[in-house]
Amino acid sequence: MSVWDVAAVVLLLPYGAPILATTLCIIGSNRDWVGLPRIAKAAVWLGAGVIALSLIACVASLVSTQQALQAPGLDPASAAKISAVGYPEAAYNLLFGLLAGLPGVLIGRNTLKQLG
Repeated sequence: MSVWDVAAVVLLLPYGAPILATTLCIIGSNRDWVGLPRIAKAAVWLGAGVIALSLIACVASLVSTQQALQAPGLDPASAAKISAVGYPEAAYNLLFGLLAGLPGVLIGRNTLKQLG
């Protein structure tokens, strides 16, 4: 198991937590669960946390791409390769963060609203 495998698992845990909490909110809204308000609040907080982490990762990717492009002696072909990899990485960070976090925030808030 390499360092990258461990890093991938560590990064998947925060992205999976709001999805699990969102699923429990959807299932729990059809049942009479006592702990549903806590699960809904957790879904909102976890979703907001994942969105914040994805924004930080997006900015970090943009900054590292810009720093790489400012390297002295960089030829245009290498600059194009760096741009072709760096900017989509920033977009993917933001996209997957929103895909994982936004349903948690929306469904968690909706569940809390339904519960009163």
